[in-house]
Formats: sequence, structure tokens, C-alpha cells
Amino acid sequence: VDEMRANGTPVDFETPMITAKGRRIWVRIRSTAVVEDGQVVKLISAHQDITTRKEAELAQAKIEAQLAEARKLESVGLLAGGVAHDFNNMLSVILAYTGEARAKLDPASALRAELDEVWKAAEKSVALTRQLLAFARRQVVTPVVLDPNEAIAHSLTMLKRLIGANVQVTWRPTDNPWSVYID
Repeated sequence: VDEMRANGTPVDFETPMITAKGRRIWVRIRSTAVVEDGQVVKLISAHQDITTRKEAELAQAKIEAQLAEARKLESVGLLAGGVAHDFNNMLSVILAYTGEARAKLDPASALRAELDEVWKAAEKSVALTRQLLAFARRQVVTPVVLDPNEAIAHSLTMLKRLIGANVQVTWRPTDNPWSVYID
């Protein structure tokens, strides 16, 4: 009103309002003051219900935020795929040299036992790499029949490392699980 009082210029704004029935709506108000001798003598106003437009704008903003999040996830997937691919190449070398060294040693030797541990760790890393490649959609999905208790128990170690010490994970496997066909 102060703006209008000073020079009689129109004011155009949008504001939320509550109807007599308690419903929240959005209203666009256009007002012009009629000024005589420096005083506002009357207001000429038009009110327009713009609730549908505002709801559409909010829905569009939500969709745009979801799209931005999807793009971020796609970028993370591409990065994970690239890292997993490179890591997989390094693991191939580790497994090849470890396999050769293991073959040259007596199965009862202490060094052979240590190389067996390196071999097991590398094989677990290959499985993790497969998961990353599947996440990045760079690996063909190949479902197999598996025991969910074993699959979940195998994933718990990695999960516990990812979620941190402040979250407690409780795992209660069933006694007779049904096998599932899954990747």
C-alpha cells in the first residue's frame, strides 16, 4: 500500500491464503490504488486462484529434483564401473601371479598358506568387483539359484563396513530358507 500511495503504481503479487472452509490456496492479487491529493481513496483489485498452477510448479520442481538425483546416481554408476573395470584388471594380475607362486610351493609350507589367504582375498575382491559392475550396468545380469542365508551373510561384512560403527546390524537367518533365483 505504501508503494501505491506514493505513486499509484500497480502491485502484482502471489500469496497463500486459507479459504472459509479451511483449504489452503494460492492467490494472485493485482491492485492499483486510486490516489487523490496524495491519499489513497480506493483500491481496485483483482484476485485470481492460481492453486492449480502453483501445484503444477511444485510437481515440476519435484520431478526436476528427482531427475537431478538420477543424473547424480548415473554418474556414480559410471565412476563405479570405471573403477571396478580397472580394479578387475589388477586383480587378474594378482590372481595370475599368486596362482603361479602357489603352484611352485609345497602345500604344507607356511608361505603357501599365506599365499592361499592372498588368493582368497583376491577372489572375494573379484566378487565385489562383479557387484560394482552390475551396479554400473556394465555386466550382464546372470541370475543363479542361491541360498539367501549364505548370500546375506556374505554381504554383511561389507555392509557393516559401509554403515559405520554407530549403526547396529542384527541378522537372524531362517533355519530352512527357500532358494531364490537372483543375480
